[in-house]
Amino acid sequence: MLEDDKTSQTIASFEGPFGQKIELREVVFEKGVTLLRLYIREGNRFTVLDLDPDLAGRWGQALVTWAAEKNGSETSR
Repeated sequence: MLEDDKTSQTIASFEGPFGQKIELREVVFEKGVTLLRLYIREGNRFTVLDLDPDLAGRWGQALVTWAAEKNGSETSR
């Protein structure tokens, strides 16, 4: 966490297909800025990304679109 974090709340946790630990947290900074923090742990390595609401929405829509396309193509085989 950054030192100026005011609050942090876990929204969701997942396990990736190769054992990655994935966690989404809402982080509210002292100045009122709210971001979605994405943690990905792969063994001893961590990746941390902060997303603003606009980017999170666009990324989320891209994920939903991709998943729907892949789920549809797998059921038609």
